[in-house]
Amino acid sequence: MIIRPTHEPLAEGAKKRRSGLTRRGLDLAAEADNVSSSDDEWPAAGRTFGPLLVRRADTDAIATERPYLVKGLMSPGETSVIFGEPGSAKTFLALHINHALAQGRPIFGLRIQQAPILYLGLEGEVGIQLRIAALARRFGPAPAFHFIAQPINLFSNTTALDAVRDAALATEAQMITIDTLSQAYGEGNENDPGDSGRMRANLNALRATTGAHICVLHHPGKNTALGPRGHSSLLGAVDMALEIVRAETGERTATLKKLKDGIDGTAFCFDLQVDTLGYDQDGDAVTTCTVKELDAPQAVSGAKLTGDEAGWLADLVRLFGEPDISARRVRPTPDMQPLRAATRDEIRAWLQRVGRVGVAGKDALDATDRSRLSRFINRLKDKGKIGILGDWLWLIQ
Repeated sequence: MIIRPTHEPLAEGAKKRRSGLTRRGLDLAAEADNVSSSDDEWPAAGRTFGPLLVRRADTDAIATERPYLVKGLMSPGETSVIFGEPGSAKTFLALHINHALAQGRPIFGLRIQQAPILYLGLEGEVGIQLRIAALARRFGPAPAFHFIAQPINLFSNTTALDAVRDAALATEAQMITIDTLSQAYGEGNENDPGDSGRMRANLNALRATTGAHICVLHHPGKNTALGPRGHSSLLGAVDMALEIVRAETGERTATLKKLKDGIDGTAFCFDLQVDTLGYDQDGDAVTTCTVKELDAPQAVSGAKLTGDEAGWLADLVRLFGEPDISARRVRPTPDMQPLRAATRDEIRAWLQRVGRVGVAGKDALDATDRSRLSRFINRLKDKGKIGILGDWLWLIQ
């Protein structure tokens, strides 16, 4: 049986355009400026077809601001992964982020939109409660922080998946953190492409029905350069990936390995501080840890620049000589000395203006320009010429 559409007939002008598209193909693009975009001539705009809404690419109909939970890191309705070796403190960092979200408290110099959260602590009920208690003692209460500390199979147990969905809706959670993804796999195999696809579909369904950001904690693979453990599709599916590496000194560095519509490579440095919660029946201290934010790590200065890198740096030096920037003094973190710094948006707009990327005056960059911008910014950071933290970038003298 053939099911035919029941939509209204096309307006006369739209019929002509459809005919023209068939006859002329890409030549139609050259006439775009002369084509009217009135609602009468494009009758499908604004209409729904089943669950789908057809929108038109008018300037006033497209959002130009990116909503955020953690600015420059996490946005509503997206997915992210925080991964690191055992002992890298990924759970401590994830709890730090979630507690700050529940309070609306800035972290690492980044703005935060206060939001209810649901944390699934699947690797030890007692330990997760101690860590949450330490956060409350150090930073104050967070009534919007909700957590579950029980084993959950999100791979094949639809009842458990529905229960998490219902809990998220009841708490109005805008962030659901799964600690860890491996513990949520049940009998599934994270290395199997079929099982990996099924888990992604389950998490996507959870994200779609709740509207929440889904953050998963995971381990790196044997080849750390390839990202999180398991099938490679995981890294391709997330909007943000944060890798945590522990130095021999004990300090940890969380580095952005992937960031949708943004520049990766930003690094956040932190350590763990011991919190004493009380004493047990034997008089021994009951302790756990919380995150202590440190200054952003600086690359070793003095590395030789290529000709292209020197040109990019020279353009940035010119930007920092502009009156608005040269007079500015900010602290990317409370512990840093005031310095001249520019925002990522200011950097991008300036580099467009001087012809390094994109077209001057246009906000959006295509994928090639975004990649080129990210590559050169990261090279300058790695060679110790600039510092980056959150939304701020500064020159290193």
